[in-house]
Amino acid sequence: MKKLKRSMCILLALALMFTLAACGNQTAEPEKPAEETAAEEIPAAAPESPASDLEQYAGEYTFLCGKLSADYVDRMYELGGGGKDIPDQYVAMPEMAGETVTLNADGTGYLDWGENNQGLIDWWKMDGDTLEFQAGVSVVNGTIADGLMTLTIDDGFSACFAAADTDTANVEPITLAEFSSMLLEQDPSSVPEELTPEGEYEIFAVEVDGALIYSDDLELTSKIILAADGTGSMTQNDDAIDITAWTSDEEGLSITVSDGSSAGCKLHSGVLELDIYGNGYMIYCYAKEGADTSGYAPMTLEEYQSEPDSMLYALYSGLDTSTGIHLNYDMHTDYLDADMSYDVHGKDGVYYSLRTTLVSGFENSLVTFFRDGTAYNLYPDDMTGIVATTTTSSYIMDNIMLMDHLLSDLHSYGQRKDYTQETRELDGVSYTVELFPERGNTPEAAFYFKDDGQLAFCFKGAPVVETAVEIGETAYTIHTIDQAVNEDLFDISGYTIR
Repeated sequence: MKKLKRSMCILLALALMFTLAACGNQTAEPEKPAEETAAEEIPAAAPESPASDLEQYAGEYTFLCGKLSADYVDRMYELGGGGKDIPDQYVAMPEMAGETVTLNADGTGYLDWGENNQGLIDWWKMDGDTLEFQAGVSVVNGTIADGLMTLTIDDGFSACFAAADTDTANVEPITLAEFSSMLLEQDPSSVPEELTPEGEYEIFAVEVDGALIYSDDLELTSKIILAADGTGSMTQNDDAIDITAWTSDEEGLSITVSDGSSAGCKLHSGVLELDIYGNGYMIYCYAKEGADTSGYAPMTLEEYQSEPDSMLYALYSGLDTSTGIHLNYDMHTDYLDADMSYDVHGKDGVYYSLRTTLVSGFENSLVTFFRDGTAYNLYPDDMTGIVATTTTSSYIMDNIMLMDHLLSDLHSYGQRKDYTQETRELDGVSYTVELFPERGNTPEAAFYFKDDGQLAFCFKGAPVVETAVEIGETAYTIHTIDQAVNEDLFDISGYTIR
């Protein structure tokens, strides 16, 4: 059996670092207008706080558990308000083990919430036991009391972190299944399937780089058995391996096998999606007996091996990193009503992306630069930068351009054949539109082409899998896709790198 690798998560980590997804919560007083609230939540400069207040709270805080309300679980699992009114509960979330928040005595810090969410804390302050800090363009609120940091992530969902030597004897996390059984006044065996994944699953399809193929056509057989004691087994053709541990929460499953490797899974009404490499490239789709798989539309191997005839495929297949790729576009996300402008240049494994973000009157610029296995975050306003991460993965270096949001979507949807084509008008102009339906955990998308074949717009639906914050839809306005790469930008010697 192949190792369940997670190396490609670095791409997502680089793409998200210092972006709107850096942290999850912006609280506001209900009576204030949204525009005024957002502007106050993202101050241009760090607020002052007495040095003595900072020193006594400075240090590294390590993730302890989550804290969930009954309303939050009711909402996440669409229980329709049928749950019992019970107090908030500490809930174990082992997949977040080791994640940290570091507060430095000088008022800065570092946020490490896994590969997909990390970066500098620009400032932090205390007001009594109330904590507030800014990371990227997000402001997070919480408290610190007796060494226990509690951060508000969403309405009814908090994350708890503990400083070293903190007495956490009074914090006794329960499992999500236990919380759910309390909420529904049921035995754990009768908790809804989404919350109790135990059972036997059989593979029916494999998603490869965005394309869903019948597993029978790939001559692949596989079963996963999840036992109630948190163990299980997995077979693939003639190979078998023990599942030494599996855990679940509202985000899905985490499976660890006997060779020490692990992988994440999503669970939707009896259908389990196993992310083999941890990067979304290959996903095994399993189903319990009787599960509804009508939302999945696998293709035959013959269909997969034929080239798509879409305008989108023609556009993407015509791009070549050896001759250079230049992208210039605007991106709007519903989350925080944010606007971002991108100017992207890539050639022969070198990647340069200037992103200018405007949200609630706050504007900042960030360059993501990658060359020779090293990724940098560069700040053109003061010509400084930091080394974000390094990698020796040839796959990452060969596909570094997929860090870009637009190019990644061109690649993902361009491989698909399950599209329809129609004519639409936008602002009085007629466009040929290729529509790709929602599939698996990939949202629907519409690509608007001009008469000359140039891509003008792309509208992508909200994430299919629920997130701690409402990301909403994404809209691209494309200005340029060509080969006019400015290689002068690849010289970063003018930056002071920390």
